[in-house]
This record gives sequence, structure tokens and C-alpha cells, in this order.
Amino acid sequence: MKHPDISIRQRGTATVRVPLFLLFLVLFLLSGNLQAQSVQGVILGTVKDTSGALVPGATVNLKSLDEGTVRTTQSNTSGDYSFLDTKAGHYTLEVSFNGFEKWAATDITLAVRQQLRVNASMVVGSIQQEVQVSGDTVSTIDTDTPTINAVYNAEDVANLPVNTRASANGTSALSIVGTLPGVQADHGQFALQGGLPFETEVSVDGITIKGATGNGPLADAFPSSESISELRADGAMNSAEFGDPGEIIATTKAGTNKIHGSVFWYHQNAAFDAIPYTDPITTTKPKLIGNTYGASFGGPVVIPHVYDGHNKTFIFGVYEGWRHPSQTQESYTVPSTLMKQGDFSKYMVLGPDGKTYVPLAGLTNPFTGASYGTKLPSVNAAAQQLLSFYPDPNVGDPTSYTDNGIANYNVNKDSSGRSDQFDIRGDQYFGANQKFLLWGRYTWKDYPINSPEPLAVPSAQNTNSNRVLKISANWTIKPNLINETGFGYTLNTSGKTDSFDGKSFTQGLGLSGLQNLFYNGIPELDFNHLSHLNADRLSSLTKSNTYDYSDTLTWSKGHHEFKFGGSIQTVEAITPLGFNGSDNYGTFQFNTSGSAGLFTGVDFADFLTGLPYQTFYDVVQQDNDGKSTHYQFFALDQWKASDKLTLSYGIRYELQPGYFDPGGDIGNFDPSVPLSGRAIYPDGKSSLLARSFLASANACDPDGVNNTNSATINGAPCMPVETNTQAGFPAGLKHYPHLRFMPRFGFAYRPFNDEKTSIRGGFGLYNVTLLGSNFYSLTGTLQAQTSNYTNTYNATTHAIGFQWPEIFSGAGNGGGCSTCYGTSYFGTANSTNWKDPYTEQWSLSIDHDFGSGYAGHLSYIGSETHQLVWAPDENTLPFSSTTPATVQPFSARLFPNWGRINTRATGANESLHSLQAEFNHRLRNGLEFDSSWTYSRALADNQGPANVGYASESGGSRATSILDRHADFGNVYGTRRNRWNTSMVYDLPFGRGREFGTHMSRLADAVVGGWRLSNIFLWQTGPFESPYYPDGQGDASGTGSGLDGTITGFDGGHRDQYPDRVAGVSWKPAHQSRTQWVNPAAFTCPGYTGWTPGTPCTTGSGSGPFPNPIGRFGNAGVGSIVGPGTVNLSTGLSKVFSITDRVKLRAEGTFTDILNHANLGDPNMDISSPSFGLVTGTIQQDSGGARSGQVSMRIDF
Repeated sequence: MKHPDISIRQRGTATVRVPLFLLFLVLFLLSGNLQAQSVQGVILGTVKDTSGALVPGATVNLKSLDEGTVRTTQSNTSGDYSFLDTKAGHYTLEVSFNGFEKWAATDITLAVRQQLRVNASMVVGSIQQEVQVSGDTVSTIDTDTPTINAVYNAEDVANLPVNTRASANGTSALSIVGTLPGVQADHGQFALQGGLPFETEVSVDGITIKGATGNGPLADAFPSSESISELRADGAMNSAEFGDPGEIIATTKAGTNKIHGSVFWYHQNAAFDAIPYTDPITTTKPKLIGNTYGASFGGPVVIPHVYDGHNKTFIFGVYEGWRHPSQTQESYTVPSTLMKQGDFSKYMVLGPDGKTYVPLAGLTNPFTGASYGTKLPSVNAAAQQLLSFYPDPNVGDPTSYTDNGIANYNVNKDSSGRSDQFDIRGDQYFGANQKFLLWGRYTWKDYPINSPEPLAVPSAQNTNSNRVLKISANWTIKPNLINETGFGYTLNTSGKTDSFDGKSFTQGLGLSGLQNLFYNGIPELDFNHLSHLNADRLSSLTKSNTYDYSDTLTWSKGHHEFKFGGSIQTVEAITPLGFNGSDNYGTFQFNTSGSAGLFTGVDFADFLTGLPYQTFYDVVQQDNDGKSTHYQFFALDQWKASDKLTLSYGIRYELQPGYFDPGGDIGNFDPSVPLSGRAIYPDGKSSLLARSFLASANACDPDGVNNTNSATINGAPCMPVETNTQAGFPAGLKHYPHLRFMPRFGFAYRPFNDEKTSIRGGFGLYNVTLLGSNFYSLTGTLQAQTSNYTNTYNATTHAIGFQWPEIFSGAGNGGGCSTCYGTSYFGTANSTNWKDPYTEQWSLSIDHDFGSGYAGHLSYIGSETHQLVWAPDENTLPFSSTTPATVQPFSARLFPNWGRINTRATGANESLHSLQAEFNHRLRNGLEFDSSWTYSRALADNQGPANVGYASESGGSRATSILDRHADFGNVYGTRRNRWNTSMVYDLPFGRGREFGTHMSRLADAVVGGWRLSNIFLWQTGPFESPYYPDGQGDASGTGSGLDGTITGFDGGHRDQYPDRVAGVSWKPAHQSRTQWVNPAAFTCPGYTGWTPGTPCTTGSGSGPFPNPIGRFGNAGVGSIVGPGTVNLSTGLSKVFSITDRVKLRAEGTFTDILNHANLGDPNMDISSPSFGLVTGTIQQDSGGARSGQVSMRIDF
């Protein structure tokens, strides 16, 4: 069989025939990166004379106005030229040819990744004469690529009123992204062109800043606002060079031939802010004093008489410091001074009338059954030491205590924060014509905040440190052949540390049975009204480490521009592992009902006696260490098929193995084995398995090695426990796709053969990168012996189950029930046949340049995303309309000897249809604006019930049922139906040299001139809310989905449930308001005709006089209610004072939500709540909270 051939026509030569398989060979042998992508652009065009004839062989020079570098090429036989791998910046383009006047375009601006077309029209004449056009006349629209994008330049970042420089949350500029056209901000996340947030890559200078632990951008890995040169969002039809459907990239400033820099100070203060809306009404403002200060410097590297770096060596650096003095007021309910001595003579309890408080009658002596009176004879040694964490009351009489839960201890604790950030970048050119460019950028930021711990536990410090490096080497092998090699990393450490040595303290308590105290912590103590001692783990750090290695080769040949590339990315996610309370240090509950204690009658007296009611204990073996290596390769071609038509096509391959843990602390559940399932653990890690936990699921080999059980229990055979090799799985315990090829095709058509109008579109497949969230689900599932021990007391013999120093019955042997079949909880498995999500995306856009800096486009974007993660329970019961789940036998379940088996499954879907209109004006004559309107309709089935916010890479809330994924199908919460966003920067036309007052005096100009106004206006409809009733009430389907527990011991699904819609009744009340956003009469409890709004929905609960299940879920569905919309105007006003021609002083004030419009947040969607439909606060995204102000002073030179 012959291989198909591709013909590549060389200039003026014969056709070269290249076998198709060789192109694929190049794809794999050449090394473009999913994360470490190129940030360079292209300046290209066609040289013609005034009659339209092509001018081949013309000399084309491109000079950087920033760096002074010059590159030269010639137009080919088709009159085309291109400057590949060009840095974003400002340029002059000159074209010359004998017999024609020289042609020049001045002050051209190239954006990041932009393909900027600059066509030259040559006039017959002397080459000594020159035709010069301004860069302002160069078209502002995309004419050669199908990508739909939005861009902010450094001026936009500096001027738009977003108030990120000195806020209570630090200095990260990431939130500016939410104001870009096509971007939807919600609950701290950003969705681009209708995709889910994790479907968008976020990078700085081509290096990802997404956390390996959870796939969200690391806000403080972002460069300082002072360092940002450009912010760009590519939302549709990215080429094969890029992996995810969406790309957000920030690029940093470089030095130039001119020395430049700044000194700045930004300040925020509660005095500028408004009181936020809350219900109940808030009468005070949150305290705020924030100061940010720093400086920047850039220029050529010059060492007098030694080295002159003009035109070749540049440096740029920024320091930014943030200081936020703050205190947090905390209130606690603490025992009285007498109680801590065992004296309860002034302990007041609720009397028989249920209204007044009376003295405690006395304490029971549990060892004899007699009475202690009101004073214990002694205090347990361990309890005595733990009392050091309970301060004496400072409200009221410190010797008296009333058991009503009212706080009697108030304290102000330091919660001050600070950050220090350094950004530095260097650029070095070697040789003429940009033969070799080496550049690098490093960001260093530490962001510690004092973190108060409860009660008298010494405070911790929240830490957030980021180190980001990018190095790039660009080699111009020939003008039409350029190689770019990149390396970089993003290292983030976050969490908290505490100098208090909790391990030594706990070991000093003498408690018997504590195991593997490898981390710093203290035990947890739980009471009824007294404040819990729940500091738990005192030191816990999360680390996200990502390294990128990439290489891209760009080759321009005739009408084709080829790119081949590949990358290797290593990711590591180190996270603390925990299950409940204080884990290895023990979680001790002392109250039974109310403040009662099982032994003495009072929970705190039981504590002083060392007698817990319950002990929750598990042994975390080690923290999580997830690792993986991702591989990406691509090949693409941009073909100028004719003067009017450019085609873009390519293919991308990705291989993304699931994370594995070198320590082996992960496990998975394989549901392919009927009735029993199969437990899978890493090779060689059987010693970590929790044997009694596995035995309670009727494991054949609870130790993972020896088959000691063959019993059939509850109709199910024993469960195999196998290593990943025995089960045929890789180290990540799940299969993953190996043949993920993603073709892309796009076109750009210029119908009038100019740069004024283009029609662009295409189709592409995009792999969606998943990172650490789903791996975290697997951690500790088979290894942690999680057990809850309930103490016992025999009132006749006075026998007690256990007393401190023993922490549970049989302390020291690990405990755990091995015959509690049907109760073990698996949390959480992953689909063993894992499928990475992928997106099919298509678009069509019409763009037009209206001249004078005005342009617009009308775009349609559609997509279908498949294999999204959702979160069902593998072990549900079948639908039933007759029998409540509470009385179903274990054998009725899919896996009878398991309880819940929560799973991260693939297979969910999302669809999007979006229409966008945008009109803009680039900065010219003092005016810049961008106004965009977006209509979107997004539907998905991975959100789960009662989900608020976008679904993450591991899905939304726990899915309703594995039997019916469509039950969770509906409008995507965060994708608003309509969004109109307008940003503007306007230099007021007053002052010297301006429209009004052009000849005024310098003194008058100092007052009147130099004013700049900036605005961001947003109007959007609300998010899509889902009515529900909480888990633990009822279970209309009969599957157990809505229950928390059953009479038989089966632990229910713990899923929130949907109500029914009432036919013919609108969900929108006649007089909609913040106190009644939803009409309660529009929803009802499924199958319960006597149900009253605001009360529990108990259909199928199996207790009381409530209806049996009806064999289905409620029909209200996901996203059936439109929440409150947003109307927000943010405004800034600045004044520039000229100190010298090059030194400017700028004073500015900016206000978000300047009109203080109450942009309401999510209403209460719980139909069983009396406050159903009540909105209790405002949104926090889109600057939609209460008005906030910021003032600044800066000197720029």
C-alpha cells in the first residue's frame, strides 16, 4: 500500500513530495507545551505596488522601538514576508526596493501571540523618497487566525479601577482577569467563553501557574501589577500548539533602551468603604488598613567604560510590599475558674420550667453510683494539662457558669498580614538580526498572615510562598527557521505552621493508644455549649511543584508556516491527609444529649474525670505525595491558500497518566467484579492496609497477601484485595487514554482582500487537563483505620468501657470492627477505566475595522465537552415506590457488604452555545474603550444537587444517583444568560495641548489638565440556582440517596434532594425582593400532599407517619431558578503632574461599585427552611460587594 503524499511547492523549483507518515514522525521526534507555550507573535504581510502587482525580493526591516534591535528579511516570490517569533512590543517596519519609494509604518504595536498583518503598498519613485504611514492606521482586527481573544495592555492593568493593589486579600492582580471580554467571574473562579474554569490554562510568560493540587490558578504566583506588560485571553479556536480550550496568559515587562521605572504607594482604608448589605443588617464596616509600596526599574545594562548593553542587554525589576495590620475579635464559652478545679457549686442549668436557670443538683460518682455532690474528688492528669488551653472567663463572674452557650470570654487576636514580592527579568541578544535571544524571569513572593487558633492555643501563621522561573532561548537558525527552547517551574507552598510543640505536649499527656504522631497537633475536645478545642493539626503544608521542559521549531516555507513542538511536564502535589477531627491525636466527644455526660451527668465533669462518651480515631500513615509526568506533542501548518484565504490546521497528542503516590497511600475500588467489587492498592504496600476495615467488607485477603476468607455474606462472595499489577492497573490505580489525538482546523477569509474585514472560524478537539483533585480522592481510602468508639457504662455493676489514659477500648491495638458488614465507607474511588475530558469546539466570527481606531466583531461559539467527572455513589439501592430504603436488606444493594462507595466517575457532559458582540476603540486621542455583550446557554449534568459555583475538575456536589445522571442535568450555575461588560480609559480634553485650553498657562494646566477617567461597567443576569431539601430528611426515590442512616445500619447516600415543581405556579413571586426571591408555593415535597413549606420533606424516610417513596427524584431540577443579577459601576480618577519632561507624579482615587448598589448573592434554596428564598448578603466577585476605595501616589520616569 502506498503512503499518501503531500506536495510542498518551493519558490521557483520543482514540487517536493513528502510522505505523510514523515510529518507524523516529525511530530514525535521534535520537541510547544500545554503550559510552557510560546508568548511570541508574528508580523507578516504582502508587498505590492499601487496597481496590486506583487513585489518579490523587497528588503523588509523591522526595528524595535523599545530595544533598538533590527531584523531583516525579503519578500518571497509571492510578495509575502514574515518575522517569526517576535516579542510583543512597539516597532517600525520599513520596505525598500529599487525603483520604488521607501515605505514605512511607524509605531506598530504587536500584542502577545498576535499575528499582525502589515501590508505595504509601494509607489514608483526614488528610493530616497519615503511614504510613511502611522501604526494607528494598521488594522486592529485579526485577519489571519481563527482565534477569538481579548487583550489588556500595561496601561489597562495600571488604570482600570479594580482595586487589587492594597486590598485585604493582598496584591494579586489575578482578579483583573474577570473583567476581560469573554470571561465570567464567579466564587473566585474564572470561566472563559462558556467553558468550565478548569478547562482554561492560566500561565505567565508561558509557564503555568495552576496548582498541581487542584487545577486552579495560584493567585500569588502572578507577577506584580507593576510587572505586567499584557494580559490576554484566548477563548476559542486555539491552534494545536495549545492544549486546553481556553488560555489566559500574562506577559511581563522587559527593559528597554530608555531607563524607566516607578515609585508607588497604594492605600485602602475602611473610611473609603461602604457598609455591606447583610441579613440581619450589619451596622459596622469590616476594619481595613492596607498599604502597598514599592518601586520598579528597567533599562539597558550599562557598566561605564566596561560594557554598553544598549540594543542587546536589558533588565527590568520590581519590588512590591504589602502591609495589613489587623486584629480578629473572637468569643468563646469557657468553663469557670471553679469548674476547672472540679467545683460545680456555681454551675447553673435550665430548670424544670424550661425558662429559669437553677443550681446543679449534683454529680454522679460513676464508680459507685453514689453522688459526688457538686465537687469532684480529683481531676484526671491528662485533663489537667488540657485545661491550659481554656482561659478564665473575662465576661461576668469568672467563678460562675450558666449552661446556655452564651460567650463569657472575648479576646482580640493578631491576624496581621504582609507580603513581599520581587520580579526580575533579563533579556540578552547575541549576533545580528536577532540570531540568538536568551531571556529569563523570576518571581519570588512570600505572603504570611497570622492565624489565630481557638481558645488559648498559640497562634499559627498561614504561609503562602511562590517561586516562578521561566528561561527561554530563541535561536534564529535562518530567518525562516527558528527554534525556541523553554524551561520553567512554578513552586508553591501554602498552609500553616505553629511554633507550639503539640507532639511533645500530647505525648506528655500519657494517653495510651496514640499512634504515629508524625505531624504537629493536639487532641480535639468536643462539648455541647462549651467551646470545642479543635485546633487539631497545628502545622500542615501543601506543596504544588510543576516543572516544564519544551521545544518548538517554526519553519516558514513558501505560503506555509509550520510549527512542530513537544513538551514534558512533571507535576507533584504534596497535601496533608486527614479524615476527621484530629485524626492520630484523637477526637473526644463528652456530651451525649445536650450538655449531659454519660458518667457524671455533665459533659465537662466527664472530661475532668477522663471519661469520653465517644472517641473517633484513625491512623493517618503519611501525607499525600502525588506525582505524574505529562507529555504533549503537536504539528501545525498555517497556509496562505490565496490572497484572501488563510487556512490553519494541525494535530496534537497528549498523554497524561494519573497521579501515583510513591508512599503507596492510595487505594481504588473496581466495580467490575459483581456483588463484591475489588479493592486495589499499590504494589509492595500491603503493610499500610487497614485490615479490619477491609475485613468488614468481607475481604478474601484483608492483609492484601494471604487469602484467609472465602465466605459468602449477604449473598455476596468475598472481595479480592489485589495489587495494581495483579489487577492489571498502572501505579495510579486506573487506566488512562493512550491514543488522544486532537485535530484542529481553522480559516480566516478576507472577502475584500484587505485588512478591514475578515470572516474567521473553525473546529477543534481539545484535551482537558486534570490535576490533583481526583488523585486526592484516592488517598488513604484503604489505609486509614477510621473507627468511632462509643464508651459503655453499666449502671448496675458500674463497669466502664474505658477511661483515660486509655483512649478507647483495647487501646494500643488499633481496634476496628472486622464483622460490621455493609457499613464500611469507601471515600473516594475513581473510575478504573478513566477517560480524560475533551471538548469539541467550533466558532464563526465576522470582524470589521471601521477606521480611526474603531473595530468590532460578531462571534458564535459552540462546544460539547464529554467525559467530565461527576460524583455518584456506586452502592445505591434500586428505585422503589413501595419500600423505604431504611428497611431494605443489605443484599438489595449493588455491593451488599459495603456502605457508601463514593466515586469520581467520568462520562458527564456539558454543551454551550454562545453569541458575542464586541465594539472597541484602541487608545487614540485620549480614548480607549471596549464594550462586549455575551449571550450564553450552557447545560451540564456534572453539577450535582444544591451546587453553588462552577463544578470543579472532580465534579460538583455529590451526584444524586448513579442510576440516573440526567437527574442532575440543567443550566450551568455560573454561566449567565446575558453579560454586558464595558471598560473605558478617557483623558479629559482639558489642558495645554488639548481640545479645551490648549494655550492655557502652565499654572492653570497644573490644576485643570492631566486628568484621566477610567470606568468598568457591568450588567449581567443572575446565576442559575437549584432548589433542594437537605440530605437526612427524605428519600423520594427509595434508593437511599437522600438518607444519612438507616435502621439496618446502612449508611445512606448523604445526597441533597430535589423538590417537585408545582404545575402552573411561577417560581418568581409577584413582588420579588431580597427577602423573598423565590415563591415558596412553586415547589413541594415529592409525594407528600400534606407537606407545608418551610418544614422537612420526609417522603420515603421510613419513620413516622410519612409517605412511602414514589420511585423517582423530584423534578425541579438543576438551575431552574435565576438568581439576582449584577449592576456595577467602578470608577477611577487620576491626575498627572509633570515634574520634568520625563518625570511624572500621578495621584489617583478608584472606587469599585461606586454607587454602592447592593448586588445580591445567592438566596437560600432549601425549601425546608423557613427562610427559603431569603438573600442574606452580596456577591464578592466582579467587584460587586459594598463600595471600596483606594488612593495612590506614584512617580513614573
